[in-house]
Amino acid sequence: MVMPSIAKENGRAKLDMNLIHSLTGTSKAEMALSDPRVRRSAGASAVGIASSPSTTERTRSIAAAPLARICSPVITCYFARTFHHSRPSATRAQAHLPAISRLPKRDPTSLAILAARLHPIGAANHTMRESAMSASERVRLTSEDRDGGRIVTITIDYPERLNVLNTPIIQDLIDTVHRLSADEQIRAIVITGAGDRAFVGGADAFELVELNARTAETFITSFHRFLAALRDCPIPVIARIDGHCLGGGMALAAACDLRAASDRSTFGMPEVRVGIPSVIEAALLPGIIGWGRARELLYTGDTVDGATAAAWGLIERVVPADQLDAAVDGWITSILACGPRAIRAQKTLMHKWESLPLTAAIAVGIPVFAEAFATDEPRTYLKSFLNRPR
Repeated sequence: MVMPSIAKENGRAKLDMNLIHSLTGTSKAEMALSDPRVRRSAGASAVGIASSPSTTERTRSIAAAPLARICSPVITCYFARTFHHSRPSATRAQAHLPAISRLPKRDPTSLAILAARLHPIGAANHTMRESAMSASERVRLTSEDRDGGRIVTITIDYPERLNVLNTPIIQDLIDTVHRLSADEQIRAIVITGAGDRAFVGGADAFELVELNARTAETFITSFHRFLAALRDCPIPVIARIDGHCLGGGMALAAACDLRAASDRSTFGMPEVRVGIPSVIEAALLPGIIGWGRARELLYTGDTVDGATAAAWGLIERVVPADQLDAAVDGWITSILACGPRAIRAQKTLMHKWESLPLTAAIAVGIPVFAEAFATDEPRTYLKSFLNRPR
């Protein structure tokens, strides 16, 4: 099979964009050939860290929300050291161009610059309220009022770049999650990506390629703050995955409470292929799929399909794409049938159990059980159960 040729232009390696067009179906306009950064970053734009011209994003200043946890300095500094002295932009990314040029046709990692059509989530028969777009114009909220409470869907709306995450989008997501966490009317949060090509294709390679040791630490700490906010959120968070779930997208999925995916989805942690270790919430993966399988993903950069991800326990459900919304809705219906305070207390306990020794994890639940009876919720639900039709 013919693969993209690599030529030299002003001493820099570049991919034959015409051939990329024939392999991926990406329009030349969408590849923004007039932007020299596309040629400069061709290598880094693959392997799950998709590209988007971050300088064209509208930026904003957001007051730092209180940190629920302090990012591990060991992990953060390890990421930052990757960018010390020699950045991946010129050396590591270009060093991987030959390997990238051998990627098979339609491999997920060769689709990182593929534009996707918007595929709206199917609307249910409930009251729907669309909110205004966020400041970055890439985070969209949809609210549903149902019997039992409100359901909010967060859509990362960047389908033309596989819903990549850059600093403005990450800041918006941090702000959004903190705001939603304080709303006691919300019973569940669904997070998804726009279109049918990707959940999240990774971090923005155009931003990563310009990082140095100092800015790398700032970037990855912000990314961690977003994922930590999801984990600390007292509301169950469901990842609705349709398409590529790569790099930072995998870390995002790991930070969610439940994960449902279409059978056309792919999963991988390909950062090492562009000279960057997987960090922050990638540390959750061994606890989800085991150390051996986590090593397989992190050391090789390979991808697995939805069926394999389900067999490994990475996702809880894998279904045909046209059944994905129904799978998510099934969980939501069950959550709405439960006590709202009990669900929030249960998520808080689950989070604590992850980091506590078994004896301490058992003990921490005793006061939580007692506190539940300080409200009328147990009595209300127990009476309903006892008086149910038989």
